[in-house]
Amino acid sequence: NEIQKSTKSTSVETNKLNYCTEFSSANAQLAILDEKFVLAKDLITEIETHFGQEAGIKIQAKIAIAQHEYKNAIDLLMPIIEKNTQPFWGDYIKHLYLVAYSQFKLNSIEEAISTCNVALQGRHIFMLSSISLYYIKTIALLSEIYEWNGQIDLARAECNKFFMYWKNADPGIPLLEEMKARQNRLQHLAVR
Repeated sequence: NEIQKSTKSTSVETNKLNYCTEFSSANAQLAILDEKFVLAKDLITEIETHFGQEAGIKIQAKIAIAQHEYKNAIDLLMPIIEKNTQPFWGDYIKHLYLVAYSQFKLNSIEEAISTCNVALQGRHIFMLSSISLYYIKTIALLSEIYEWNGQIDLARAECNKFFMYWKNADPGIPLLEEMKARQNRLQHLAVR
């Protein structure tokens, strides 16, 4: 009976700890959105303590992107990507999206296109998971890169792919509205 109480107490404490740690991670994400980078950095130690160093590195990379330190973000994320032994699971597509975005911002167009294409190879697994948002965001990013690079037919193809997956998306979502505007621009470019 004492063993059962002890096990139950440990389980409750573990659940509380996991909840608090997940809350810290969410708070770090919100701090980044609010550009409260000192607060986000303060939460990294707690996140690393409970989720491991890699979780802290992910937050550091997101801070770097928010501060337009794209090279730093790539340097933080690439070791995680390179050591990943299961490239079609987990956060892999998120990391690749963030690296491709950073490469694009650094005007490394060919690298960004290549990174997007690697990320999109996992579509058959991700389409039913929460990670599918990063699949969709990668398609949108690739369309943006192609448009920026003057590759209109490729941009249009990625735009069409985006709408194939998000044909039932709720109106008003910023990414959806951005892609509608891009689709309109690309259609007008094709007419000329």
